Amino acid sequence: CGELKGRGRWGDARSWSYTLERPLQAGERCDFRLKPGLTAINGEAISGESSYAFFAPGPWPRSITPRPGGPVEEDQAFLIDASAALKNDSVERNVWCEADGVGHRMPARILPDAVRNDMLAAVNRGANAANVLAIACGERLPAGAKMRLVWGQGVEALNGARTSRAERFSYTVREPFRATFSCEREKPNAPCSPLSDLQVEFSAPVD
Repeated sequence: CGELKGRGRWGDARSWSYTLERPLQAGERCDFRLKPGLTAINGEAISGESSYAFFAPGPWPRSITPRPGGPVEEDQAFLIDASAALKNDSVERNVWCEADGVGHRMPARILPDAVRNDMLAAVNRGANAANVLAIACGERLPAGAKMRLVWGQGVEALNGARTSRAERFSYTVREPFRATFSCEREKPNAPCSPLSDLQVEFSAPVD
């Protein structure tokens, strides 16, 4: 596992386990090989697989706020908890927004640390949350449209590991904010009755 250390132990007479001291970072790989000559207590040679390997892929979003599948605002900002520290220029080149009715990619832009910290505080997370980026689409999203945040191929971690395939996270932009008015009338085209209530209803909660 390169410089990554760990600790092995026997769970019972047949089961051995190895615990890494930390999770694998993006691009890291581990290889385990049985030592030649390993035998059981009765002297029987070991058969079957003699080597095992696993790895962590290039940097990926471990979580995104707001969660994919939900509604977003026209000027929505996203918190992305990445699996590794990233090169910001690679994020701005390889992460973008798509929206129905918009015929081009909308490049993502990384928001300042002060904005990121305010967003983290709003979701009750510490400002020192490691590897968390705040990004926004480069253009205002059309109301009511389906949109996708695309984590593209080529996003690069500080250790040089890169994503090998794109991932898309889907959202729905909220409908336009509307108000409707109603009142009681004696006739459809008559003025409102002065003795009845006047009602204004909004399409979303009002601050």
